[in-house]
This record gives sequence, C-alpha cells and structure tokens, in this order.
Amino acid sequence: MNRQVIGEIGHVAIVTTDLDAVVDNATTLMGMRVSERRGDGVDLTHGTPHHSLQYLLGDSSAVDHIGLVAADSAALDEIRTRAAAAGARLLQDTPLDACLAEGFVIEGPEGFVFEIYRGMPENEPIYAPTGVRPNRFGHVTITLQDPGDMCDFMQTVLDFRISDDFNAGFFLRCNVDHHGIGLFPGSPKLHHHAWEVSSAVELGQVGDRVDEAGESLLLGPARHGAGDNIAVYYLEPSGAVVEYYCDMLRIYDEAAYEPVQWDLTSHKWFSRWAPMMPDGFLELGVPVAEATVRS
Repeated sequence: MNRQVIGEIGHVAIVTTDLDAVVDNATTLMGMRVSERRGDGVDLTHGTPHHSLQYLLGDSSAVDHIGLVAADSAALDEIRTRAAAAGARLLQDTPLDACLAEGFVIEGPEGFVFEIYRGMPENEPIYAPTGVRPNRFGHVTITLQDPGDMCDFMQTVLDFRISDDFNAGFFLRCNVDHHGIGLFPGSPKLHHHAWEVSSAVELGQVGDRVDEAGESLLLGPARHGAGDNIAVYYLEPSGAVVEYYCDMLRIYDEAAYEPVQWDLTSHKWFSRWAPMMPDGFLELGVPVAEATVRS
C-alpha cells in the first residue's frame, strides 16, 4: 500500500466502577457532551464525532480498548491480513460499537485490545460546553512489561513510525502528530489519555477547573522535550490520568525525520523547563481488562 493504514487515534474506552463520577468529570471539567447512554455505559464526544471517549460500568477500573481509525476499507483488509500473520487474536469480526460502518477487534501484545474501524458518524450537534472542551482526541500512553514487542506490533501491523526512542520506551505516530501512542515500561495499563487544545490559556483553565473541584494538577504546565508540547495532567475518577496539551510537533517530511534518542534518567525528555515529574507518576493509570472473544 502507498499510504499508512491507520489515520488517527479515534477513541479510548475505560471501565469504571462509578459512571456518575466519570461522566461528571468529563462533562463539567473536560467540557464533553454525552452522545449516548446505555445500561452499562456512556459515550461522550468533544465535537461532531459520535464518541471520542467511552466509559463502561464494571467491577474494577480498567482500559477496555483503544479505537484506531483505518484509512479506508482496503486498509481494514490489509490490517486484518497483517494481524493474522502476526498471530494477533481476532476477538470480534465486526466493530464493538453499532454506530461504526465497518471494522473488527484484535488483541495486541500483553492483552491490549484495539478496535480497528472506519465510518464513525460525524453529525453530533453543536453545544455549549461547561468545561474546557478540547479540539480533538490526540493520543494515549500505555505501559507494558515489554514495550519493544508492542513497538514491533504497531509498526508491522499498523504502520506506526517511531518518533522518539528512550531505549526502554517509544513514542510512535500514525499521522503528522509527533505521537499517537506512547509505550513505557511497567505493568500493562493505560497511563493517560490526551486531548489537544489551542493554547496554553486553556491549560490554565484546566488547572482552574481542577482547583475548583477541590483537587490539584499532578504536574504542569510543562514543556515536553519529546514532542515539544506544553501539557498539564490530572487524575480522573477512574484512576486514569488525563493530559491536556498544545503546540505538539508535527512531522511533515517522513523521509527527512530521524527518531530522537532520549535518556530517561534526564528530566529533559519530559520537561525542558524544570525537573517536574513527581515520584510515582508513571505508576498511575488503570490496568488492562481481560481480553475475551466477543463473538
């Protein structure tokens, strides 16, 4: 194929024990809107897509799946062929979400589940947010026992490219954004889901909203060395970390770009301005839900 098979990171689905708490956070702090409610879950959107964030009711917090948008129907077929060749388990031959035109669900390394799809409806109505509404869903960062195995999977099956190499971890991209997924060492879990805003003004507004809720930011604003974006982070009720960011590096010349090598022992990869990462930050997040064949 003469173009990459994945066009963007579409959504993330998180299992929670308290739907009311996570929906309140997503609507009043993140400025999102409920697009659909079911008995066991809620879909939320930041704009016109049917959903960019999902919460599912469960007995314990976990990441259920990560949604990846295929370039077209031919890309879906190509990914299916590559996934089978790589030995990835097919969990469902159709999308998990009824609103999606076509797709399927596969299990990647260490139990991470990916819904590969195209054709999400983009007709949600304009609304006035009550929180800091992001422009779009940007990326996820996960931790794994073997980040290199997932890095190989993302490259060979899904056409991701390495933007940064930390020796023990990676940032990879699927489009011009510097990264769509981060891979770092640790127990298998979703560390954070990340949302793009226009400027650092909105990052300050996030800090104000977190403060008004009686909580504090985990860190930030910080200018990352890897990706060059300015970011703030806070802990949402499910136990996952939320990142808001702006000014991320975009890579338009694939042929000229060389992955950057970073030393994880230096704070500069994470914060160019000051050593800001608190102790235990990378241990936060929600574990991977058990992957099962979903018929």
